[in-house]
Amino acid sequence: MSYEITWLENTLVIKLTGHVSVSDLHEVNQQTLENAHFGDIRKRVINCLEVDTAELCQSDLKILAAMEMASAATNPHIDSAFICRSDPIRHLTEDYINACHQLPWKVELFESLNDAFQWQP
Repeated sequence: MSYEITWLENTLVIKLTGHVSVSDLHEVNQQTLENAHFGDIRKRVINCLEVDTAELCQSDLKILAAMEMASAATNPHIDSAFICRSDPIRHLTEDYINACHQLPWKVELFESLNDAFQWQP
């Protein structure tokens, strides 16, 4: 997997491409948490439009959700917009959103970057 992290004023944009594994997502999460601007973020846009495959099981999703809960303790004000179109990636994203149901963040799924950026939770 390759990824690109872009820090805008109050928005974090993460673009994922290729094959995604749980260790890849741990790496992205660690890099964002370690950034000095993490506390300023109010919106996170996760672009999965170029993800081909994902190797994640239900237990991986629960672990990722627990990591998100820890992140929310540091910054409870981040709303997350996921962007994906392909059915397998969309289904995994929906499962992930369900696993994160206790987060204080609002989490939504979109099919376009434009819709995600225009979203005002």
